[in-house]
Amino acid sequence: MSFNSEWNTVYSQKGMAAYPDNMLIRFVATNYYNAPVRKDIKFLDIGCGAGASAWYLSREGFSVAAIDGSAVAMERLRERLRSENLEAFLGCGDFTKLEFKPDYFDCIIDVSSLCYVQKDKIEDVMKQLHTVLKPGGRFFSITPTNECAKPPFDHTVNGVNLEARFQDHIEAAKNFKGFKDVNLNSYSYDVRKNNVCQRINLWVITAEKEGA
Repeated sequence: MSFNSEWNTVYSQKGMAAYPDNMLIRFVATNYYNAPVRKDIKFLDIGCGAGASAWYLSREGFSVAAIDGSAVAMERLRERLRSENLEAFLGCGDFTKLEFKPDYFDCIIDVSSLCYVQKDKIEDVMKQLHTVLKPGGRFFSITPTNECAKPPFDHTVNGVNLEARFQDHIEAAKNFKGFKDVNLNSYSYDVRKNNVCQRINLWVITAEKEGA
């Protein structure tokens, strides 16, 4: 079973978020709602899953490219966009091997996707993302902390473990060493499953590329 087929199984078996994270909405509202022409602002949503973030950005009038390795998730996003007459570039593939031209996107969005990139590969992935971001472009990332409940993020499919990386603030900040104005803020909430309360602790990270 390939990595992508494993995620197809995850998305086939589990529900997917229909709406974007509140922290993303605040970030976009603060930085981009006043753009003279929203369509001129290009977002890249990496590991988009079923595309709650991409759907929201498209609905708000921005240009969006969304990438995920799961064909199941991408098809759900495609149908959702089609049903509302919304547009986005959808790519079913590996976001760790980008083919976009340099200095292209105004903003990159990561909602709990980079945490699944192996530790020995994250530096190369971040270099790629840095390259496709415009000078002065922004990066928004949500990732689980080392104190976060693990069950919502770790999945086992046919005996294969899809495990997230749970990072302290030093590890999380290190991923953005090629960026400026790196800010980490904690964000927590509780989820209840099978009468068990789980504490979700996340890092909300924002950063910029030099050269604006």
